[in-house]
Amino acid sequence: MRVLTGFVQLFALVVSAQPALANEQPLRQFQGYTMGQEYEINWRDNGLEQQQLKQLKQSIKGTFNGIDGTMSTWRQQSELSRFNQLEHVNQVSISDHTATVIERALELGQLTSGALDITVAPLMKLWGFGANNSTQAPTRQQQLQVLEYTGLDKIELDHNQLKKRDKRVQLDLSSIAKGYGVDMVGKVLERYGINHYMIEVGGEIRTKGQPIPGQDWQVSISQPAIFSDESALTLNLSGHSIATSGDYRQFFSDANGQRYSHIIDPVSGSAKVRDVASATVIADDCTSADGLATALMVMGIDKALAFAEQQQLPVLLIAAKEGQFTLHRSSHLNQFIHR
Repeated sequence: MRVLTGFVQLFALVVSAQPALANEQPLRQFQGYTMGQEYEINWRDNGLEQQQLKQLKQSIKGTFNGIDGTMSTWRQQSELSRFNQLEHVNQVSISDHTATVIERALELGQLTSGALDITVAPLMKLWGFGANNSTQAPTRQQQLQVLEYTGLDKIELDHNQLKKRDKRVQLDLSSIAKGYGVDMVGKVLERYGINHYMIEVGGEIRTKGQPIPGQDWQVSISQPAIFSDESALTLNLSGHSIATSGDYRQFFSDANGQRYSHIIDPVSGSAKVRDVASATVIADDCTSADGLATALMVMGIDKALAFAEQQQLPVLLIAAKEGQFTLHRSSHLNQFIHR
């Protein structure tokens, strides 16, 4: 999923500026860049030594770099890129990280009836999203030709063994890999005994504990207008993850004014902008929240809300029409709303 930093406003940054209570360690902050996005980590610990802090930051960088190095479609030598370049259907070995992400993506793909589909890479290229930018919509015949070798049934995963069922198959893990990276960095922090933190990478967020005793982490979802910082809703989070997907920044319009989004319907092959301007999902882990947010964008308002109620998901959908925004919430979101 591609979400630009700033779409989700981190109100914990306001919290971090407040003085710590007596006998409490102040929030620490670490920033960097990974997977084409800025990241920021805020945490409270019991007084790590300088050497421990140095090692922690190196571990954080190493974790992000390792995941980006295996799952990036922009890095030609990444594990994923090498798999995509294969022109055979023989089984190949993949890393634990990649196998875990693909396995979860396949599970979410089944759960969402194919709305999340990591075999969407050829469709992304066809529509000109990625390295080869385009403002020309493909014909319906071209879409149908590509759909012949996309779909969850076109790959086979057996533990760390992956194979294509068609040599033209290519994968794109961008809808879920960043969330997985956030989860893995959370595990790094916890290995250092840190149980109060918030990790944010370009809109994907994982929280645990509290920034200040008795106060939850707060996240504000901004309205999906270009350069808008107007808040739509503020949520209280502690021990949960959140991800937001939107189509309002990455799109192109054809000569007739029809807009096409980078979030492509993997079932129909269409990239036409739908009625959902953004979808926000709260889940126990960021991997799931990341993948589900993309799937809800594909479903559209009505199907997404029905799915959220069926799965008991806390969801916020924002619909846009003629510059006006309408909020749609699942019933399970109410417990997280800041009042």
